Amino acid sequence: MPDTRTAARHEFTSDELDDVHDSRPVETDFGRLAGKVLSRRGFLSGSAAFAASAFVMSTGVLKPLSALAGISRFGFEAVAANGLDTVTVPKGYGWHVVAKWGNPLWSRSMEFDPKARGSGASQELAFGDNNDGMALFNHRGRNVLAVNNEFVNLGVIFGGEGSGKPQNADDVRRGKAGHGVSVLEIARKDGKWSVVKDSPYNRRITPDTPMDITGPALGHDLVETAADPAGGRSLGTWNNCGNGRTPWGTYLACEENFHGYFSSSDPGIEVGPEFKRYGVGTRDRGYAWATTDEWFDIARHPHEPNRAGYIVEIDPLDPKSPPKKRTALGRGEWLELTPESTGMASMAEACVHTRIAASAVKATTMDRPEWVAANPRKAEVYCTLTNNKNRGKKPNKGGDATPVGGPNPRAANLYGQIVRWRPDGGNHLATGFAWDLYVVAGNPTVHGDANAGSKNITPDNMFNSPDGIAFDRNGMLWIQTDGQYSNTKGFAGQGNNQMLVDDPVTGEIRRFLVGPRQCEVTGIA
Repeated sequence: MPDTRTAARHEFTSDELDDVHDSRPVETDFGRLAGKVLSRRGFLSGSAAFAASAFVMSTGVLKPLSALAGISRFGFEAVAANGLDTVTVPKGYGWHVVAKWGNPLWSRSMEFDPKARGSGASQELAFGDNNDGMALFNHRGRNVLAVNNEFVNLGVIFGGEGSGKPQNADDVRRGKAGHGVSVLEIARKDGKWSVVKDSPYNRRITPDTPMDITGPALGHDLVETAADPAGGRSLGTWNNCGNGRTPWGTYLACEENFHGYFSSSDPGIEVGPEFKRYGVGTRDRGYAWATTDEWFDIARHPHEPNRAGYIVEIDPLDPKSPPKKRTALGRGEWLELTPESTGMASMAEACVHTRIAASAVKATTMDRPEWVAANPRKAEVYCTLTNNKNRGKKPNKGGDATPVGGPNPRAANLYGQIVRWRPDGGNHLATGFAWDLYVVAGNPTVHGDANAGSKNITPDNMFNSPDGIAFDRNGMLWIQTDGQYSNTKGFAGQGNNQMLVDDPVTGEIRRFLVGPRQCEVTGIA
């Protein structure tokens, strides 16, 4: 789904904001080069409905892809890259808005006023801001959509006042309520989907929603606070990016850049290495949550950041069930993180300070991994590495080198890539695996070197910054982008962010959708 973002977001990305607040030294010795991988010919030697803010529908029915053996498995004509301020889909498809920021989920809330842009109370009863991952659930013939609301654009949500930043306590309340997860029932009438107001399934999960802490960190002193001395109950989730759904019908929301919401009333406080590794510092990113909620003040409550940054499990079909923070989730030969391997005192410590634990076992530093998808037709897993401007230039926040090579083949990586793992013996429980770079994004119209991308990247399907990915039931891989849409210089001809379809059997990629200006395309379900 698109999430509306201003150009300012790409002038200062999450990584760039971290560099401003916590700069890192330049790394001069960045290890061995992956020259073999940099060869364009060597990259690939072996080788539904779209919803959220919008649904895309076919006016016809695609034939089962299994019936198209021997011919193209795509079933649509590729669309051209463009910079239009609309959604572009292939011939035979249409799109419409299902839910958008500020739409009330209950009739007791006011309709959205684009001038005033709501209040804290109205936003708590309305669809959140900036969508990311989502999933659709069906229960007894009813359709329930769970959608991540990753963050709010300060200049948009507070733009009605002309300030672009929170001015009072209610502004802070409104900004907080724009985050989290929106759970809403949707229904189709006259061929279009819309929100079912007052549905018993409708629910807003925000930074103020009580939730259970589970897993190894439960009850550990690292997650104990004055309000929760037992270390078992936290408040809220925010900055939810990727998502998943479990075989038992629950929704997984992945907390990403949680650090940008904490600040300190004492600017001189010493920030320890654990916080520095995650980017927690004395200043937030302008949300001002600590001005009304002391739990976001690390000077007063130094354990609160330890209670964020996990995968949150939500039952979208039981509005009364508390969300659960799963502290053992999401945080090669695969390297097991244990007290023995990391030198840490407990599994709880490895789950709370997981980046430090990974450094202890010398895990591979990756180019900003975002989404993971498993092929339903064979035992292989794909992961998007969106980009990394610091690859081969600076160490990460833990001081680990970021050498060029392996799954990270380019220095100052602006385009991103997708890595694929195949477990030994076709068994996902195996600790060993084979891997390859499945696709390396780039621009062959501008570059003649590794920045042109892998051999299945052409002037007709090129893109940058792969982010959301998902397989459909026929084993086709859908790729969504969250990158640079300037359409100039190294990104000339790539247009707005987009969604593409890839056939893992042939490696062919076609562009299915182009989003409007200044948006991420994400949330396929």
